[in-house]
Amino acid sequence: FLLPILFFATIGIAIFSEDGYWIIEQASAAPVDKEGYRISTISEGSKAITLQLGGKYLGKEIEVENVSKRGATEIILKFVDGGDDDKVPFIKIGLNEINEPLKVQTTDGDIFESIGSP
Repeated sequence: FLLPILFFATIGIAIFSEDGYWIIEQASAAPVDKEGYRISTISEGSKAITLQLGGKYLGKEIEVENVSKRGATEIILKFVDGGDDDKVPFIKIGLNEINEPLKVQTTDGDIFESIGSP
């Protein structure tokens, strides 16, 4: 009787604690004119968010602060000093799923808009 309860509890904890996202690529790149994010489909229906940044973020590094899966998907990014002075940070984040409307923003509240498909 106890074994099935432990089994399902373990599965529930594993599902609940899973982040649901991963960093596909993180680097520095030249600034772009049109800042924002693009959504693409990767393996088995998972999605990728690619963030492209302008000159405002020169010399910065990017960190994923939080990815909220409850309700609409919300990605919060933190920018810190420490990147290449002549480049901006670049990040591609994999997500198991996206619940619309997707919101991508900084810890300071700046919101990035979608710039279409690649």
